Amino acid sequence: VQVLAKGKLSKSIADEAINSCSHVQNLREAIYTFKIKLEHPSSVIEAKGLREQGLNYLLRYFYLIAFTNYLLERDLENVTFKDWLKERNEIQNLAADRNRIDFT
Repeated sequence: VQVLAKGKLSKSIADEAINSCSHVQNLREAIYTFKIKLEHPSSVIEAKGLREQGLNYLLRYFYLIAFTNYLLERDLENVTFKDWLKERNEIQNLAADRNRIDFT
C-alpha cells in the first residue's frame, strides 16, 4: 500500500470488492485462516504446504490492490497492467520476495 500512488484508496476499493464477493470466498478471511492454521501445524510438511497456500492467497490480494491502483492512475494511453507493472520495480520486488513474508 505504501509504494502505490493511491495505495490506501486502492486497498479500500479492493476490500469492498472482496466483501461484495464474500458469498463465494473472502480473500482476507482465507489469509487469516492460513495464518491461524500455521500457528499449530501437525507436521513440518503441513506447515510448508499451509505457508505456500497462504502466500498464494496473499499474492492474489497483493495483485488485486495493485490492479486497483493501476485502474485509478492509468492515463488515456491505455497502458496494459503488465506494462504498468514493468515500470514499477518496487512492486515486482515485493511480489518476488516470498521468503521475506512472515505470517506469525
